[in-house]
Amino acid sequence: MQENKEILALLRLIDDPDADVYETVSNKIISFGKEIIPNLENYWETAVDTDLQEKIEMLIHRLHFT
Repeated sequence: MQENKEILALLRLIDDPDADVYETVSNKIISFGKEIIPNLENYWETAVDTDLQEKIEMLIHRLHFT
């Protein structure tokens, strides 16, 4: 999936400490379907924080099982 401003903004918000924001962002990311997995993988590769990487991995797993 081609990255656009919306996708980039959503990826940056994955690490938001507010649980409601994370839930909204993750649901929106999931709504894109499996096509967004390469974007998530690319973001995972550049993430320095292991907590952020874990959140991205959970999103990828959710996409594989939906």
